[in-house]
Amino acid sequence: MSETVLTSERLLQRIRAEAPFDVPEGSRIRRLYPGHWQRSAGAWVWCIERPGMGDVGSQWTMGDCVKAEKLTFSEDEQQWHVEPVLPIPRKRKWGYR
Repeated sequence: MSETVLTSERLLQRIRAEAPFDVPEGSRIRRLYPGHWQRSAGAWVWCIERPGMGDVGSQWTMGDCVKAEKLTFSEDEQQWHVEPVLPIPRKRKWGYR
């Protein structure tokens, strides 16, 4: 039986490999639950808390960040923003073109 790897673990591995900043061992991704209006204003939907180093997060979903061919990282006041480079590969759903 194959082991299932959580999306958050895959994203954490990818950020560790590609990011220009350090993500210490033991760091975890915390899911946030912003409402519709907060999300439309750019609120993060997940973050990695790094004590004393500033937070890392994105307004894009973890799944979108994992699926993207490339991620971009930008720093703003000791916070790192993670964004996928568009377009994000999507599976076609039956009945839609």
